[in-house]
Amino acid sequence: MTRTPIDDDAQRLRDQRGRRITQLRKERRWSGRALAREIGLTQSGLWRVEHGLNGLSDVNLAKIAEVLEVPVTALYEPVEEAS
Repeated sequence: MTRTPIDDDAQRLRDQRGRRITQLRKERRWSGRALAREIGLTQSGLWRVEHGLNGLSDVNLAKIAEVLEVPVTALYEPVEEAS
């Protein structure tokens, strides 16, 4: 199957969202295991999300935002790179 620009955009969004979830999780000192348990995913499932390999349902996006105490829209903000 041939990839389309839409496929590429979707992958970039998954990658960015995954990096942002990782950043927010680490800022709040949550381990991957603890966050995964809290939202009902396996640790490997969360790892795949954080690395842009899996998407998330709206329900799981909302759960992550709630646990990390941010609005869902914050999961889509650009990742701030450390200088």
